[in-house]
Amino acid sequence: MKSLINIEKLSDEDEITFADYVIYRLLDYQVDTFFGITGGGIMYLIDSLARNSKTKLVSVHHESFGGLAADAYSKVSNNIGVALGTTGPGVTNLFTSLSAAWQDSSKVLFIGGQVKSADSSRINNFKVRQNGTFEFDAIDNYKSITKYCDIIQDVESGIIQLEEAIHSLDYKRPGPAYIEIPLDVQGKKLKIKNIKKIHSSIKKPSENPNRMSVDLKASENPLYIIGAGVLKSNSAKKLRTFLVENDLPYVVTPLAIGFSDSNDKNYLGVLSIRGNRSANIISQQANTIIIFGCSLHQQIVGWDPKLFNPKAKKNMV
Repeated sequence: MKSLINIEKLSDEDEITFADYVIYRLLDYQVDTFFGITGGGIMYLIDSLARNSKTKLVSVHHESFGGLAADAYSKVSNNIGVALGTTGPGVTNLFTSLSAAWQDSSKVLFIGGQVKSADSSRINNFKVRQNGTFEFDAIDNYKSITKYCDIIQDVESGIIQLEEAIHSLDYKRPGPAYIEIPLDVQGKKLKIKNIKKIHSSIKKPSENPNRMSVDLKASENPLYIIGAGVLKSNSAKKLRTFLVENDLPYVVTPLAIGFSDSNDKNYLGVLSIRGNRSANIISQQANTIIIFGCSLHQQIVGWDPKLFNPKAKKNMV
């Protein structure tokens, strides 16, 4: 958990909105680019972005595009991508990009607007489909495809919830998180000294397990398959050094092309049904295959996984 940085210059008696805090806190994680469309349900967040000279909002034509852009931003930067969606249709438009981030294990924080707390069916336990204007309860719909999914009902617990959501993005297997912030909560003010007090009480989260702890034993004819998980776990440099120093051949999956160096003589191409012929042939000839950060999806191994080099010994990390 990163320490508070961007609010340190403010006086303890200064007040900021919860929306301001969300933006300041994400800046602590080097997130300065946000994707989405303006909307009444997220107007305090949009206002906070506009007033902060360190941030920029990339306006898109559709919330789904904003989510996909945030996903791409996360993959390229290996940092957190953030997508915004306003109440109701803005939030439902995030579904496709949220699903993509879930399947690709991308660190994307989706922030949805919501009607004010007094109108919220979830908060007030109203047994209706919709009460507030454009209200849609996305929590139950998105729980199965997120690492963290919850509505923020007050600013005090919201500080803790935001931290939990951010931590979940990269804990163990990465993936997206979704938080929903009612309009009145976005605009509620809180003092800097109270933020610091709450933040200091947050329990230090569990450390990420070492994803690369494995005994790397070379064989007579080995092949290393490098998947996107290597990039997401910040292990690329360490593994690339190992492969080069030990003169070991490797292929990459389409989502791990950023790992490869075309000038490296041991790089044999992209393994996929739409990849390079060289990579596909050599993968069927290796005696031992060591797989890092790849699920061996059908797009990688072909229609029938049983036919993917059945005689080779396979080790998966």
